Amino acid sequence: MRQQLETRTHTAFYLQKILVTSGVVASFVCLAFLITWARFPTTKRLFVFTGNEDRQWTNAGNWQPSYPGNEIAKGMQVMVYGPVEFENFDLTVSGELDIEMGGNLKSTSKAMIIAEGARVENRGAIEVAHISNNGTLVNQVSASLSVDTFLSSIASLTTNQPAAKINTAHVWVNNGIMRNYSQIYIGQTFINGAVYEGSAGASVWVDGKLNN
Repeated sequence: MRQQLETRTHTAFYLQKILVTSGVVASFVCLAFLITWARFPTTKRLFVFTGNEDRQWTNAGNWQPSYPGNEIAKGMQVMVYGPVEFENFDLTVSGELDIEMGGNLKSTSKAMIIAEGARVENRGAIEVAHISNNGTLVNQVSASLSVDTFLSSIASLTTNQPAAKINTAHVWVNNGIMRNYSQIYIGQTFINGAVYEGSAGASVWVDGKLNN
């Protein structure tokens, strides 16, 4: 039976970013790269997924200025403007990952692991098997996030902005701060062990067990 988490603040004891097809791409990539640098005058090492060759994260030909590797290390900022897929490894974010509008980060079987102090901002779509959030995850306005299981630790902040959607097929365990300004759907179980803050009109719908 579907249950709805009440819109309120619940506190428990704390234990715890082209479009890509061959042809037009080159000029668009250069333009996006320059715009990106202008937007982020920073000392961070910036990497842009262009998708010049295909959708594979591990293909160095898809990246400017070079391939960042399978982990976004501290001091790195990765921006994704189109569809990108990873399948043979868990993607660890220790720096910053931005999925921009039109971007889509996808893995049918692997996880995205957000380290403590790291940040992920989604303005497009994220579809992964599992998310472990130990840092900051922001599902921006009108973005979508789909995951099988979601685990957030004591050090984490997860924000679902207005008109954004999060779909969790199975289980979400929240041990951090969860701020919801829109709709969250959970297929089986939601366990809230820490802080849930919901704005007026925001909802968490749980088809199975709600432990709040």
